[in-house]
Amino acid sequence: IFTSHGCLYQYNPTESTWARRDSAMTTYQTIQLNTTPIKWLSSRKDGLYISSDTEEWYPSMNGVEEDDKIRLRNLFKINDVILVYGNNQENGNNFIYRSTDFGNSWNKTAEGNINNLESSVNLQAIINTDTLTFGIFLKRGIFATNDSGITWEPVFSFDEAYYYFNGYFNGDYFYLLSQKMSNAKIDLYRTDDFVTWYNCTAEFNIEKAITDIAFDPNNPQKIYAGIRSFTAQPDSQPHLMISEDSGETWNAYYIDNLDPKSDIRKVYTNAATNLLYVLPVSNSILTCNLDDMNLSQNILPMTTINISNYPNPFNPSTTISFNLEKQAQDTKITIYNLKGQRVRTFPINRFTDSPIQQIIWNGKNDNGKKVASGVYLYQLQQNGKTLATKKMIMVK
Repeated sequence: IFTSHGCLYQYNPTESTWARRDSAMTTYQTIQLNTTPIKWLSSRKDGLYISSDTEEWYPSMNGVEEDDKIRLRNLFKINDVILVYGNNQENGNNFIYRSTDFGNSWNKTAEGNINNLESSVNLQAIINTDTLTFGIFLKRGIFATNDSGITWEPVFSFDEAYYYFNGYFNGDYFYLLSQKMSNAKIDLYRTDDFVTWYNCTAEFNIEKAITDIAFDPNNPQKIYAGIRSFTAQPDSQPHLMISEDSGETWNAYYIDNLDPKSDIRKVYTNAATNLLYVLPVSNSILTCNLDDMNLSQNILPMTTINISNYPNPFNPSTTISFNLEKQAQDTKITIYNLKGQRVRTFPINRFTDSPIQQIIWNGKNDNGKKVASGVYLYQLQQNGKTLATKKMIMVK
């Protein structure tokens, strides 16, 4: 089961079909309850609903205050305990309800105000480990609970210059997705002690960002990351980035028969089916066999391309040098500003006999106008695929 654009869908593996299961009601999120027989709980535009067959849904809001019913959004599970987060956008008040009987009754356990970071209870993610449960509270920090969400103790305070919104745990590391408030760059960080954090995606393109990650069920060190672009007119980009060493190095992956300009908004793996499920923004679902992905010829190691510019910083011009293992007619260097806007494109129509190819940028855009000083990105692309991206600085 998954939700998309306010609709709830369920997959039938026997018939390989999807059916809508929400009775035309706006659905925010749905989770499967640990009951026998199985039941599902949904947060919807007018409250919480439970179903045992995904066709008939019954309201389940005993204990929820009347004004809060239409404001419930995120659902979380801590073993058999359920938490639901909600907020009042008009006054900034936010709150958490807790259920110990599979959603049949609720108690409000926390209240705060989203505009006051010290009191805000804007719960974005729950990460369950063998010893503790961690909660990520937006713009506030990471907190731990050992009583299934009744009380929370601070573990790590966030830097106010970042926007933290999702976390993951694979048994070895705690991972955190964070976005710089100054731009659209989203990075994946990891830690094993909540003190030292390693930026797994420091070398990623600044105009492209991770939307979600999933771990390989047979190899927790292997990470699949969905990629999206924040540019108005994106160039071809990988659909996924894949790491086999807990985020140390990454490979670009292109899904067959999917537009290379397609953004990916969610990925997840299923151990039972051995499949990776990929949800593009086109509101569809694609599946990739995990074993086949290991053998795919679409994977391009990022580390095989050497590209640099000198001088850097520069004024008024710089030489961009790069090597390619394979030459192709559709090769180009594209320069972007930090807003993701294309500044200059250099088609590479001729290759010299030297293993190192070079182009010179004189600090002008495609229209011949001098650009402002600042940070720029240059990207090597071939056959519609991005091979490498680096940063350079123009000074005046």
